[in-house]
Amino acid sequence: MTILVWHGILSIPNFAAGNGVDAFEKLKALVGHWETDKTNMNKATLDLELTSGGTAVLEKFHMVENGKPVEMTTLYYLDGDQVKLTHYCMAGNQPTMKGSYARRRRRSRSIW
Repeated sequence: MTILVWHGILSIPNFAAGNGVDAFEKLKALVGHWETDKTNMNKATLDLELTSGGTAVLEKFHMVENGKPVEMTTLYYLDGDQVKLTHYCMAGNQPTMKGSYARRRRRSRSIW
């Protein structure tokens, strides 16, 4: 399984297929400041921080598009043994998603 951080800057493998607790621990290991290094897109930064006593990961995404700042926030958390997220979009919506694992395809996906 792979967890793809909402904006696609980072992805992490989950070798314990279907185990959200292990996947969340791998996500927590990515806490820090990240930047794109691609020349074919605008520079973007992603800050991941551990919050709420280690029970949630807060993602802050920043970039400039057409001269205007773009900022969005996503909160990742465990609900039982599933990783879920709520994305606070600049478009004004707040979709909540959960991860699932398709064993036959050996990949993860988000479900709205």
